[in-house]
Amino acid sequence: MALVSANFTGAVRLLVGLGWPMIYTVAAFFHRKKHRSALRVIRLEPEHSVEVMGMLLPLAYFVVIAAKGTLSIWDGVVLTVFYVAYMAVLQRIPPKDLEDPEQQEWPIKKIVVMKPLKRNLTISGLFIGGAVANLLHRRALPALPALAGPHSGDLPVRLRAVGGALLERVPRKALGLLLGPQDHGGAHGAHEHGLLQHQPVDHAGGHDPGRVRLLRGHVQPIPFDHEQRIEIFLTIAQSAYGLCLLINMAFAWHEAVILFALFLAQFCIPGLREEVTFLYLAFVCFEVLRWLMRYEKPLAFYEFGRLFRERVLRKR
Repeated sequence: MALVSANFTGAVRLLVGLGWPMIYTVAAFFHRKKHRSALRVIRLEPEHSVEVMGMLLPLAYFVVIAAKGTLSIWDGVVLTVFYVAYMAVLQRIPPKDLEDPEQQEWPIKKIVVMKPLKRNLTISGLFIGGAVANLLHRRALPALPALAGPHSGDLPVRLRAVGGALLERVPRKALGLLLGPQDHGGAHGAHEHGLLQHQPVDHAGGHDPGRVRLLRGHVQPIPFDHEQRIEIFLTIAQSAYGLCLLINMAFAWHEAVILFALFLAQFCIPGLREEVTFLYLAFVCFEVLRWLMRYEKPLAFYEFGRLFRERVLRKR
């Protein structure tokens, strides 16, 4: 049971706490190399507001899951509805130019140029294969020695989070290239740096509760113990802070530093999880206060509302 929450806590925390700062670091390095100047901030395009707002409902619903302390098949249904609605809105936003398949890894490059039927079957097969591999390696991981602590410090939990993310990367990336939207709008584009290509809404989809039901063989709700609920609340707080940053439609260097520092603290010293959770929440309150004082404008709300009216409602 200690591994149940690893898919939607460890993967998300790795993505936001480690992935985003790494993306900024790589982007800043090559920006300086190319332009001989510092990259202060990664700017998001108006179309990215759809992906940013897509994180809002799943994140809010995970507060409900954490509060009630159980995960049921009905939670999976709700999260799946959120994901389908998100994809439906995203499909109605006209995509920009797709990334060049020749610049992608070999498997992705081959999948994108396939004929539609063969391509769809291949992507479906990869998802099914990833689920099977995830099931098989799930049984092997508990035999590995624990690194520290009864839950968050377990090496199996950490490896499961990393392995699950890697198993799903190829088919999800291929779908991203096919569905869009993508960005070639300059050196500061968020999609060019990969900031929004693997976002928490993907990991918060409704597939995890359904897969847990299949593994357990029945449909009773899964209860979370105290340690797991702490992990979930920590993930929610970190994701909420990351969401607040992206609602500003920009990702600055000091924000990358804060995310990495807090991730490193709770990763190296699991006993600080509750303190780090409150720090994340404090930063969330700080960002909300900046919006209320009009020091920062929550541009994602305005851009999403405009795009929804212009490209979704007017097409009906």
